[in-house]
Amino acid sequence: MQSKKYLNSREFVDNNAKRMPICIVVDCSESMKEYDGTSKTRIDRVNDGLALFYEKLRNNRFTKYSVEVLLIQVGNNAKVFRDFSLTDSNPTKLNYLMEKNNLTEGVSLALDKIDERKEIYKAACIGYYQPWLIIMSDGGLNQEFSKNDFRMIQQEVRDREFHRRLSVFPVYVQGKPFWDNYKCEYTPIKPEAYEDRLKLMSEFSRDGKRFINVDLTDKNVFDNLFKYLYEKISHFIGISACTSAPSSKLNEYIGMDLIDEEE
Repeated sequence: MQSKKYLNSREFVDNNAKRMPICIVVDCSESMKEYDGTSKTRIDRVNDGLALFYEKLRNNRFTKYSVEVLLIQVGNNAKVFRDFSLTDSNPTKLNYLMEKNNLTEGVSLALDKIDERKEIYKAACIGYYQPWLIIMSDGGLNQEFSKNDFRMIQQEVRDREFHRRLSVFPVYVQGKPFWDNYKCEYTPIKPEAYEDRLKLMSEFSRDGKRFINVDLTDKNVFDNLFKYLYEKISHFIGISACTSAPSSKLNEYIGMDLIDEEE
């Protein structure tokens, strides 16, 4: 029924451009209220980066008609914050939640929504690029949520990437392992916990090694992150984008396999 609804709408009649679905899963748990020595909370900086991302996409005469973004907010539960849509307007700002981080449910919902969107494209005879999944989290797993379920959803993501059904960008929102020798408005974690969380996020990639690690002490890090992703998207669909290189503090996503083929 849903596919018929979209077939009867003007969405694909007025714009039959090949689509690129991008799902962004954002950890909005209480850790996102931290300032990290800057003048803004983490979630505020994520919102600023998203606004820049949307602006760049809609100002590009190709991506404005092709890229569709889905935002998923994660707390104790996951919910669709903004469904798949073109970037002609900025999303409502995300807020941090005084809740835990149920990343398992967030990623599971993302995969379901991606599958649903692909079926809609197929029903409407619209071509599409390989979907992207961007997961932004500090990697902390709360005891309330099953580690086994988390491992299972990680395996599902890796399998999809291996079979070229998905491109995955794990973004570790924690930066350097500050402890004892760093003073700011920031809740530090011990180095061993830092390494564990880093490993947890990297294991969303098929080789268990690739991730983007953001340095939270860089006040522009989220802007640079979304500029970087915009550049990758532009390259992904064969567009030359004249943008400045990302900050040197933003680690390269080593070995990213850019696929510009449909399934």
